[in-house]
This record gives sequence, structure tokens and C-alpha cells, in this order.
Amino acid sequence: MSLNICGRLKDWFINHLVTPLHEMSWTERFILIIFGFWFGIFPVPGLSTAVLVFGFVIVNRYSIQPLTVSETTVATTINLLATPFCIALIPFWMNLGSLLFGLENRCNAKRIVDELCVN
Repeated sequence: MSLNICGRLKDWFINHLVTPLHEMSWTERFILIIFGFWFGIFPVPGLSTAVLVFGFVIVNRYSIQPLTVSETTVATTINLLATPFCIALIPFWMNLGSLLFGLENRCNAKRIVDELCVN
């Protein structure tokens, strides 16, 4: 049973990721990987995929050459693989946000963790 599932997963990855990547040019690969990664590190975990889909809608609406299904699959896979980076960058985004909005008490991840551990 598990061997069958592993075979099906391998076939899916080959058919939907590896083969389309081999058929794309270097420029297309680079753009899709950057597109997926940038929206993958979007500062709100859980919303990055929704923002990526919104990006697909904008690109498909205003672009001369709309994205294909295989291109969106590659970008979405990169987006999901970037989730750990998104979580790791939360303190950076908090600090950047407090810096941009000029808050007197800058958001400091260490201070937040200390206050959560006290309570």
C-alpha cells in the first residue's frame, strides 16, 4: 500500500514539477522561483498562498502571456516550501514594521517571548 502511494507521489512530482521545469527556459524558471519564494516569505503565515493566487490573477489579467498550469504549480510548490522561512522571518518583519511606522516601543521578538513566558 505505502509503496503504491510513494510511486504515485513520485509520478506526480515528475509529471507536474520536474518535466515542466525541464521544458522551461532559465528565465521562466528564475521568475517562477522568485515569484513563489517572495510570496512564500510574505509576513503573514497562512496567507502567503492566497496572496500568491492573487498575484497569479493579476499576472494572468495584465500579461501578454498568461501563466500555464505547470508554471503555477511550480510557483505554488516553491511558495509552500518557503513557509519555514516565513515563520523564521517573523521577528524581522515585526522589527521592520515598527521601524517603518515609527513606533516608540519597537517590536522586539525577545521582549515578546519574555512576556509570553512570564505569563
